[in-house]
Amino acid sequence: MKRLLVLMMCAMLAVPSVGMNVSAAETGNIENIPSTIEENKTAYVDADFQGRLNKAIEDAANYYVILDITKEQKDDADKAMKKLADQLGYTYTPATEAPNVGEFIQVGKPKVSVNGVEGCLITAKEKLDKAVEEKVVVETPKEPEKIENNSNIIIGGKEYD
Repeated sequence: MKRLLVLMMCAMLAVPSVGMNVSAAETGNIENIPSTIEENKTAYVDADFQGRLNKAIEDAANYYVILDITKEQKDDADKAMKKLADQLGYTYTPATEAPNVGEFIQVGKPKVSVNGVEGCLITAKEKLDKAVEEKVVVETPKEPEKIENNSNIIIGGKEYD
């Protein structure tokens, strides 16, 4: 009885992978067919990872637009976007005018793991928030004006030091 159950379970596990290979072969796209269960898991994880990267880039670009970056804030905001792009395996080319977001182009592998993508996005948003904060100008105190003090004391019509 146990052998029969084990045999049935093995057959059930083999059927979906065979069906996937047959349907891919029927469509003519047999170049990237995962041949093992491990390759199939890796392909799913890679697709999920790429999806997270794309979502992070889209969220950062939308956040940049929402903040309505000014010309004075543009340099600091673009530095934050370049840092995010570098960590996620992209390059960032800033837009020529201030309120517009630049362009992201994927160039390599990310420097973070799947779980680190969200942390990079949060950090980038914090840096963008700092870029749009109004800079508080602290005035340096001026030297106090010298008031001419007459330190002489007049007693009975005579001046004394």
